[in-house]
Amino acid sequence: MRELDQKEEVIKSVQEIAEQLLFENHPARLTIEAYRAAMQTQWSWILQLCQCVEQHLRENTAYFEFFSDAKEALDYLKNLRDAVHRKYNCDRSSSIHKLEDLIQESMEEKEQLLQYKSTVAGLVGRSKTIVQLKPRNPENSLKTSIPVKAICDYRQIEITIYKDDECVLASNSHRAKWKVISPSGNEAMVPSVCFTIPPPNKEAIDTANRIEQQYQNVLALWHESHINLKSVVSWHYLTTEIETVRASNVASIKTLLPGEHQQVLSNLQSRFDDFLEDSQESKIFSVADIAQLEREVNVCKQYYQELLKSAEREEHEESVYNLYISEVRNIRLRLENCEDRLIRQIRTPLERDDLPESVFRISEQEVTLLNLLMKTIFLVVWYF
Repeated sequence: MRELDQKEEVIKSVQEIAEQLLFENHPARLTIEAYRAAMQTQWSWILQLCQCVEQHLRENTAYFEFFSDAKEALDYLKNLRDAVHRKYNCDRSSSIHKLEDLIQESMEEKEQLLQYKSTVAGLVGRSKTIVQLKPRNPENSLKTSIPVKAICDYRQIEITIYKDDECVLASNSHRAKWKVISPSGNEAMVPSVCFTIPPPNKEAIDTANRIEQQYQNVLALWHESHINLKSVVSWHYLTTEIETVRASNVASIKTLLPGEHQQVLSNLQSRFDDFLEDSQESKIFSVADIAQLEREVNVCKQYYQELLKSAEREEHEESVYNLYISEVRNIRLRLENCEDRLIRQIRTPLERDDLPESVFRISEQEVTLLNLLMKTIFLVVWYF
């Protein structure tokens, strides 16, 4: 462009000389005017060609930058897909601690993936503005005529074309000149630099669509992997609860507070509900697997309820046993007191001919013994 500016100064200088000569009525006036007009026409044509070249450079730069960025995006998404598949692949043997770390990492990776959506959208938008370059090469012969757009004025005897005219490219067999049909229907060979082949560029659009599809595939794979991770974590939590319930016995239940019994069953149900929610779209657990786990949960609930009933029975029996022991001790104590009193009465001499006192003592002793006997019989019958 610096050289063009320098030439423009020369052109202006020559034009000024020509104007001065014409002003002085130079005898070669007609020749001077002819050369000045020809020079002006040629210079205008050169300027137009320069503008055409600049536009072609901009469009070609956008073309190659788009396909370079598109290739980079496709490579990135392919590598990301492979990484997601490799990194987040899991099964039931996977450690729960590792799975929880992977879930956290997957959420961070999702944020990066969502941010990359703007890059994909940008490429899709740019694809609609990319011109066609392949038809400019004669090696890519046209199978049918295609529309072209004039980016400068062009005037010849056989054809006149104005900037922004939509013409038809009939043949691209020559690189520098094309057979073009003007809007008025005239056909002529015109310099190809005067035209651009406007969008849509099918290859660019197909590439952008492939990028968008690849992006959606990676998102779907991430979602599937994330669901699988969550389902296996929920499965680990659920199986831990199941094993905890299975390991319970009457002795361990009796150490819990009353409210904690229901909490055990609530935790089991809560873990099962979480598993049902997390495994809805999981590829790791089949319908049969989920049904089997549901049966195991129900069996565990029934087993725990039976343990609770057994614990209640044992507590009741212990209470009755303690009461029975207490009563037996009371009977024994009364028997011992009765025995002591009897011994004292035997050892205590009665006054002569004190028969009523003796009868009274014997009767009293018999009543006491009878009461103790009846109470003992009652306790035996009641307990057994």
